[in-house]
Amino acid sequence: MLTVLILFLIIPILIFLLWYRHYYIPYKVFSRLGIAHPPVEPFTGNVNGILRQGIIESLNNDIKKYGKVFGWYIGTDKWMIVADTNMLREIFIKSSDHFNQRPDSPIISIARDDLPPGLIFLKKDEWKVIKPIVTPSFSAKKLKLMSPLIERSCSSLKERFAEICESKKSSDLFDVFGQFTMETVLGAAFGSQVNVLKGEGDSLTEAAAGMLAEATINQLLWGYIIMSHFSSIVNILLTIGSSLYSTKLKRGFAFLAKFGFRLIKERRQTASSLQNKDFLQLLMDARSPPEGGGAASNNVKDSLSDKEIVGLCIDFMLAGYETTKNTMSYISYLLAINDEKQETLCTAIDEYYQENEYASLYDASHDIQYLDWVVSEGLRMYPPVSRIVRDCCDDCVINGVQFIKESKVQVPVQYLHYSPEHWDRPDEFIPERFSPEGKEGRHPLCYVPFGYGQRSCIGMRFALMEIKMALTAVLRDFKFEISSDTQIPLKLTQGITQYPTDGVYLKIIKR
Repeated sequence: MLTVLILFLIIPILIFLLWYRHYYIPYKVFSRLGIAHPPVEPFTGNVNGILRQGIIESLNNDIKKYGKVFGWYIGTDKWMIVADTNMLREIFIKSSDHFNQRPDSPIISIARDDLPPGLIFLKKDEWKVIKPIVTPSFSAKKLKLMSPLIERSCSSLKERFAEICESKKSSDLFDVFGQFTMETVLGAAFGSQVNVLKGEGDSLTEAAAGMLAEATINQLLWGYIIMSHFSSIVNILLTIGSSLYSTKLKRGFAFLAKFGFRLIKERRQTASSLQNKDFLQLLMDARSPPEGGGAASNNVKDSLSDKEIVGLCIDFMLAGYETTKNTMSYISYLLAINDEKQETLCTAIDEYYQENEYASLYDASHDIQYLDWVVSEGLRMYPPVSRIVRDCCDDCVINGVQFIKESKVQVPVQYLHYSPEHWDRPDEFIPERFSPEGKEGRHPLCYVPFGYGQRSCIGMRFALMEIKMALTAVLRDFKFEISSDTQIPLKLTQGITQYPTDGVYLKIIKR
């Protein structure tokens, strides 16, 4: 009887202590620091409210309600939302050492055992060692060596557009540009010669497609919730998640890693490096800058390991496929619904080739000023990622606001790109706002399609080269036109990137 009585008293006390420790104390942090935040719900924090409104709407509404700096609880994780451009300058530049790390993605965590170390999710100390070796491979001179790979795919893209034009029917350009981008990233990363646009495929394209499937914001947020509550048993949960969710994902990573190792071995055995001008070869040839060369002066590595080379190639595919495919789809849509801007761009391309008849696609895409404005405006209206997230690695105070170690900082890119404070008529497609006169006086942190600072997207130059070359190639002969099944406005799904939910249906017409 005494034992039953003791248990009757102890169990409620234990339940109360568990609740107090895990579901009360974690949600008092922002209040203690004087940081505003929406009301929380047990276990999920603010996630249910975010999912009810949608991530973009939730960010916009909460910025209006709580100001440009406030907090969200994702599970029990502390996320700081920062939309203040002056504070962002501090975070990305002056105090970047405190925020110089991307958080683990729940999706990537599932495949961690099969994923060689790349640049995207490296911790800051490892990243500082590898980046100086990798950066020269993304110089304009080195990237130009890969332009013939893109030009080959641009020829196939024009053939595909000719077929669509002849059919006189609309086509989902999101799907077409996906095939184009798959072809180019496989060619640029691994020297693949598979004509994806012509319906060809092999085990490499199959593996890449399996690992490039987009996750929704619901999946990502619930992944973060589970990781926040059960970090001590996260490996067990990820193992379960691997078997239930991501067999195809893990197979894709494993196949690409094996393929990359084999390719490196073959190239070393045949000594054929002079024949290969792809990212894999550039990384095989990459060496650390000389001692005393700025950030590289503390570098203890001379070159990359095979594992690092393969991981970086996979990073290149992860970062370059979905974002570039989305951006090309959005720009074609914007040109179709703003035909006068499309006419201006086509005229600029024609005038350039009248003066430079035999110019390469690479040179044309870099020299046509209005093309650069069009792409920049497309990236403003439809940024590849609508949010940037960084880990806070140390306790610090930025502009009077306390940031705590292991919290996350989220930058609302979409909000910044549409803020009337920085942009006149933000809902309109106005490429001229990126002319030298249009950019004058604008705060640099209100436009961050590729991030900002040390850990901005290292593949930005390649992505822009690919997008501009493709647009130059197709707009010499074709135009984009809306059709009866063009969705206006486009419905978007938010995930790691934001992508068109129902595709982008347009007609291709002969100029």
